[in-house]
Amino acid sequence: FFDYRSRLYKNYASIFKGEQETEKAAYKTDEEEFEEKYGWYGVIYQLANGDILKFDTVLELSVDECFNFVAYTKDLSYIQNKG
Repeated sequence: FFDYRSRLYKNYASIFKGEQETEKAAYKTDEEEFEEKYGWYGVIYQLANGDILKFDTVLELSVDECFNFVAYTKDLSYIQNKG
């Protein structure tokens, strides 16, 4: 389990970057506290486009499918907001 978890953190570092930095910080922003409070729910919410009726469909996907999508959308958002 821990090897698998380590590989996920390494392969999807851009997704977990904020989480690792938050663990080191003594003070958390409202956004960090929100993400910590809801954790995986936020990922499921994003993948289902906020449609609770699609949550079960999202939960049937593999972790790799989900993380690839989240990493892609995060990088895409960064590039679009950069310029």
